[in-house]
Order: sequence, then structure tokens, then C-alpha cells
Amino acid sequence: MLLRLQIEENMKFELDEITLAEMTKEARQCFLDEDAPEYICVLNTEIEKGYENANFTELLRAAHSLKGGAGIAQLFSIMELSHSFEDILAIIQKLPNSRTEEAWVLLEFIVNEITILLHQAEGDEEIFVDAKLLKKLADFIDSYSATATNIIPEKKPQNIEVKSEPEPVNNSINSANYQEDSLSSSNLRISLERLELMTNEVEELLVIRERLRLRQQQLSQVTRKIRSISRQLEPIQEQVQNFYNQLAIAPASIAPQNQQEFDSLELERYTEIHISLQTFQELMLQFQENYADLKFINQDVSDNLDGLETNVDSLYGNVTQSRLVPFRTIGQRFLPQVQSLAYRCNKSVNLLIEGEEVLIDKILLEQL
Repeated sequence: MLLRLQIEENMKFELDEITLAEMTKEARQCFLDEDAPEYICVLNTEIEKGYENANFTELLRAAHSLKGGAGIAQLFSIMELSHSFEDILAIIQKLPNSRTEEAWVLLEFIVNEITILLHQAEGDEEIFVDAKLLKKLADFIDSYSATATNIIPEKKPQNIEVKSEPEPVNNSINSANYQEDSLSSSNLRISLERLELMTNEVEELLVIRERLRLRQQQLSQVTRKIRSISRQLEPIQEQVQNFYNQLAIAPASIAPQNQQEFDSLELERYTEIHISLQTFQELMLQFQENYADLKFINQDVSDNLDGLETNVDSLYGNVTQSRLVPFRTIGQRFLPQVQSLAYRCNKSVNLLIEGEEVLIDKILLEQL
């Protein structure tokens, strides 16, 4: 009975090891397929913005998450590089401007090296960090530590001990938050999908504007035609007015000397003609007033369309300009990879980018 219990315990222990190995393998695959690409994308996006525009909070969060995920997936080389990334990110806030660019290049090297290691890990290859890069990172951190030690004042050491309590990571986060707040007042991040949607809507406005312009031109043609008809009616209106004036004095000549000989039918006919002429004059007056209103509306629509055309053209130009970025944006992405490969192969390589200022559609650039 005792032997049977021992065998069952051994089988249970072996089963736990197999389960643990499977869980580790599954966690590693999940990290490589889902989590790591997201963190690398955040790091690349922020690093491409440069030191002045990068969001240090996002960088620190992505590096910390990458380090934790690599630890769970037992990718210790990536975890080590992520830790170095955090250290340099914490240091970079305190560096003088002369060394900021050097530190930023090291961050690019780290992200590029992690990307290479992730690709190797996907093929179940044994991954190793570039020893030269590790040495360069260690030398940089050591040089900063030596510099920081040299600049510590010798007076009042008790104050130094008190001030050394806050963590540098928190200081860097606070500085990053301050920079983010100052930049958010002047910059706005818009996704490419939203930018594409805005461009399509502005193009729809252009089409609608052209339709309105066509209708306004048709309205102008009708206005000119009515104006021509109005001019042709002016002589007729004058003749009618003269006839109306003559008819107004007609009763004196029509009325007979003898009231008994007065014809009531003739007076009735005179009244009908008088009313018809008066109605005609009123219609002509309404026609002229409506023509004046139509002319005013046409002029107002034309002026508003001119303003709309200017604003829509300016909006379309600004949206189009926001989609265009210099070619160096994609060209400079190859610099860390080339330099990393140069370090690995111990070769001297210089990447020459021609046409750096040529503007390219950002959406097309992402496809490249």
C-alpha cells in the first residue's frame, strides 16, 4: 500500500512538470504572437518622435510590460535588454543635452535588438544578446554613474542622503508627464483610419461645392435671361403707361353734352380696359421686384460660394499636408537595423538616404 502511494505521488509530480512546461510554452507563444508586437510597436512609435516629442510614460510602461512578459516566457535575454532600456530611460532625463542624442540612439539599438531576438524566438531558436551592445550599454550606464558621483557636492552630506531617497523612475515619469502636458496643448494624435475618413469627407465637400457652383451658374444664366426679357418689356411698359394715361382722361371726351345720350355699355367697356391695364402694370412691377430679389440672391449665393471654395480648398490642403511626411521618416527606420548588423558583423556601413525631403502619403508609407 505504501509503495502504491509513492508511485502515485511520483506520477503526480511528473504530471505537474509536464503541465508547467506546457503552460510555459503557451505563455511564451502568447507573448510572442500578441503582447510583444504591441509593446514593440509602442516603443518604435515613441522613439521615432524623438526625445523632445516622445511620451516617456508610454515608453516606460511598454518597456516594463515587455520585461515582465519576457520573464514569464523565460526569454531572459529580452528581459535583460528591457531592464537596460528602463535604466537608460530613467537616466536620460538627467543627462545634459550633449549626451541626450547618444542615449536616444542606444534606445533605438535596444528596440532593434529585441525585435531581432523576438523573430529568432518565434523559430524556437536559442537567442543570444549581442555582447558588444551589452558592453556598450554597461559602459554608458557606468559612465553616467561616475559622472553623477563626481558632480555630487561634498558639503552637507546629510542633505544628500535625504535627497537620494526618491526613485529616479518617478522623477522621469513626472518630467515625462510635464512634457506630455505641454505638448498636448499644441499637438493632437489622430489615427490613420480617422485621417483617411476625414480626407474622404473633405473630398465629398469638394464634390458638393462643385455641384453648388454648377447650380449657381445655372441661376446666373436664368437671371441674365430674365434681365434680357425685362429690358425687352420696358418699351411695352412705357406704351401701356402712355395708353393708360390717355385712357384716364377719356371720360371727359367720351361723356356727351346731353346726359340722356350717355351709353352705359361704353362706360362699362372703358372700366374693363382700365382695370386690365392697371393689372398689367401691377404684374410688371411685381416682375421687376422679383427680378431684383433674384439678382440679389444670386449675388449672395455667389459670394458665399466663393468663401466656401476658399475654406474648403484650405481645409483640403491642410488635411492633405497632414498626411504627407518626408521620406526620411521611413528611411531613418533602417539606421538602427543597419548599425546593429554592423556591430554584429564588425563591418563599417554607412546608409545614404537620397530624397529625404520628398513628401509621401503617410498611409502609403505605412504600407511600405
